[in-house]
Amino acid sequence: MKERFALIVVVIIISTGMIYKSNYINDLLGERNDYVQIKSSMAQESESIVQQSEKNFYHLKQGQFDKYADKSELTESALYREWLKKTTIFCIEPFVNENVLINDYLRQQGIDKTMPDNITYCNGQPFIKYYEDDESGKIAFVSTVFYDDDSFKYVYCGVAYIEDFEKEGRFIYDFDEEGRLLSEKLYNISGQQAVDISYTYKINIPFPIITKYDNSMGEKGGFFFSEYLNIGQRFWVYDRFLEFDEKDRWVKYNGNIYNDFGPEEGIESYNTPIYNEDDRLEKIIETLRGSRYQDNPDEWIEDGEIEFKYDDSGSLIEVNYHGFSGNHGSTGNTGTIYYDEYGRIVHVDIFHSSGNYHYFYLYRDNERYPFAIFKIGGMPYSEDVFDDYSTCFGMDFDAWIFLDE
Repeated sequence: MKERFALIVVVIIISTGMIYKSNYINDLLGERNDYVQIKSSMAQESESIVQQSEKNFYHLKQGQFDKYADKSELTESALYREWLKKTTIFCIEPFVNENVLINDYLRQQGIDKTMPDNITYCNGQPFIKYYEDDESGKIAFVSTVFYDDDSFKYVYCGVAYIEDFEKEGRFIYDFDEEGRLLSEKLYNISGQQAVDISYTYKINIPFPIITKYDNSMGEKGGFFFSEYLNIGQRFWVYDRFLEFDEKDRWVKYNGNIYNDFGPEEGIESYNTPIYNEDDRLEKIIETLRGSRYQDNPDEWIEDGEIEFKYDDSGSLIEVNYHGFSGNHGSTGNTGTIYYDEYGRIVHVDIFHSSGNYHYFYLYRDNERYPFAIFKIGGMPYSEDVFDDYSTCFGMDFDAWIFLDE
């Protein structure tokens, strides 16, 4: 059996007449080293200042209910916990007050509180609310998402027992004085280094460029670590595949730009950046040939695009991407990445052949790295439809929590 949270300090005093006050969640998620915030004004200093953080990370993984073919194999307690960890998506008309549904949902999960313990903002508005409940030993997150047409709003909810998280290892990362990621190192539960990544940056390329990727676990391209390495980027760019012109401007990428298993054998592909009138990266076009899904496999076709959107100040706020399914498969090749006003990823919406998956990234104040990541998605266990909204529940639910040493 894997070890449970090493950092959890649980003091349970059961005595007749004694008042019980649990600090279970506060001990787990409240104790942190002082984090030294790097201000943008420090960029004017002559020497580069690097901020390093070291965290233990923990993982909760919950499968769909219907994956248990024989529920009699589970104990009554286990069945109860699977039910309490259920995930819910409300699809609501714009005029419906989501707070009523949220509070009712939390009460049903045994969380008797209405004020969140942490809020992650996006564009100045509350985006993700995070709850800790001492008495039940549970955590919950709720996010309200408005999509482009604003005809509906979606409320994503998830609940888990904190003691069901399992320690997976240790994570160390460096930032420079501008808050840019410089390196990431991942160690497994035995202290062995699993992944080591280093990054650099180029003008007019609004994402990290990988200069080194060492993976002792044998997985290809970081595909299985993309939730929390490279800060959730769906596409990974390696410096050895980049081509620049005489003015040091990026003009071509000779490789698979998507963070997946890569193209099937025989496919040739390259990517071309397109810039807007402000000389900002507007699109990346994927060109390929040799796929058995093409009408003419010998013909070069453009069938993949990554589109970048910026706010008025030029900060990246959204990335939309889609790749050729014959080259990247039908799972995860299409999606949207959303950023907050600090340039941090807060939401990734990924198309999946069995239902979309959503990643939500929670931050404390202005910290550069999330303290928690929640994933919700897949086919729902059940669905109810009402006059003003519909409810899906029982989707897959994964979560990661990162705690300072």
